[in-house]
Amino acid sequence: MKNIIYSAKDGYNTIAEYYDDWKWQKFWKNYEFPIIESWVENLVIGKGLDAGSGTGNNLGLFLDKGHNVTAIDISSSMLDVCKNKYKKFISTGKLNCIELDLLNLFENRKSYDWIICNRVLSNIENIDNVFRVFASIIKDNGECLISDVHPLHCYDQTNMFFENKQIVIETFKHPIKLVDNLAKMNKFKIMEFKELYYADLVKSNTLIEFDYLKDQKSPIFFYYILKKY
Repeated sequence: MKNIIYSAKDGYNTIAEYYDDWKWQKFWKNYEFPIIESWVENLVIGKGLDAGSGTGNNLGLFLDKGHNVTAIDISSSMLDVCKNKYKKFISTGKLNCIELDLLNLFENRKSYDWIICNRVLSNIENIDNVFRVFASIIKDNGECLISDVHPLHCYDQTNMFFENKQIVIETFKHPIKLVDNLAKMNKFKIMEFKELYYADLVKSNTLIEFDYLKDQKSPIFFYYILKKY
């Protein structure tokens, strides 16, 4: 029997309760999280947007530093998990969680000092509009960190397993050249860009259960740090 392919909204609503226990969370914690942590260290305290926050695994980095954060996600169930983690910041007004498609943010023009968008572009078919929205809502000289699974990584859909069930979420691969062009077209300067290969990751740690990736010649994930001008 062929697996149902879920939309991002339906898939993440289904998996939300189990998402933080997904084995790939260990991978992202080891290799993506330090990149975000380093970026946060150099950010001026301000108002930021976590575009596609999910269960909020990166939010503590910003909230503990004193930032005011709006966290949006298309999945209400993922946001429910997020809200439960950060109740004290919600109660003090430092965090606002909103169920919202990020493409509906045009009204918040020049509102944010920074934006983070990690592993979200691969859930969106037309990312042209994402960059237009980001360009509209970020302040001049604001910074944006975008990361995602690399389009050359050997996968076709996002697969998650829980209680002997497999959830397959629709995935869109966007060439790096397209991301480059969209950033530049929308007046973002590329401050930093890196494609991470298996060899880059094992220098600082071991992949353990991900050692099957060692024979993969293509990059696993990438990130950009952009500045609006």
